[in-house]
Amino acid sequence: MKKLISLTGLVFIIIVLITGGCEKPLDEQIIGKWEAKYHKYQAYDVDVFVSEEVDTLDAEELVIEIFEDGTGKTSIMGEPDTEFTWILDGSTITVTITNAKDGIMEWDVAIDKDKMTLTHSTPVTREKGDIITRIVEVMIAYRID
Repeated sequence: MKKLISLTGLVFIIIVLITGGCEKPLDEQIIGKWEAKYHKYQAYDVDVFVSEEVDTLDAEELVIEIFEDGTGKTSIMGEPDTEFTWILDGSTITVTITNAKDGIMEWDVAIDKDKMTLTHSTPVTREKGDIITRIVEVMIAYRID
């Protein structure tokens, strides 16, 4: 009987080790419906931190749906907002918003279980033309599908 239990335990451990290392690629992990919970803006003057603004979002305030076919859409408070296309290159997702004038954004994306972190950095140009400031946005979303 002990050998049967030991053999069963060994088989279970091997299955866990094999399946534990089989994480889906990032382009498959991002597919789904995500609810944004947190949005942070940080301002920098060159590399010196200047200010920070944090928004905690209510349920369904911002929902992002990402589809396998390279498209997606957002809704705000349950109402349709934007449609976009996306391409993933490594850990950078390039989003092109189809109904916006300046609709191309690149976000670094990381997923840990059901939590997606999106980070975007935008240079801001002063009137003289030199880039001295940047805004870093961080959005945290949780899978809801």
